[in-house]
Amino acid sequence: MDHIDYVCDYIGDDYIAFGADYDGIGGQVAIPPSHAHLPSLTQLMLDRGFSESTLMKFWGGNFLRILSEAQRLAE
Repeated sequence: MDHIDYVCDYIGDDYIAFGADYDGIGGQVAIPPSHAHLPSLTQLMLDRGFSESTLMKFWGGNFLRILSEAQRLAE
């Protein structure tokens, strides 16, 4: 949570996106051990004061925005 807070404060919530492709990550990475823990992560962020609209950005909104922009530029 501290890392999420830091990154959000440093670059803003428009540049953060969560994914589930952990294949190839080495070392000690603090990630939820399974998808079953993601609701708890979401609750922790709400408890820290993140808005629901910000969480929607993190959980897919930012990725979809970037993908749409890439598609627009490709056309």
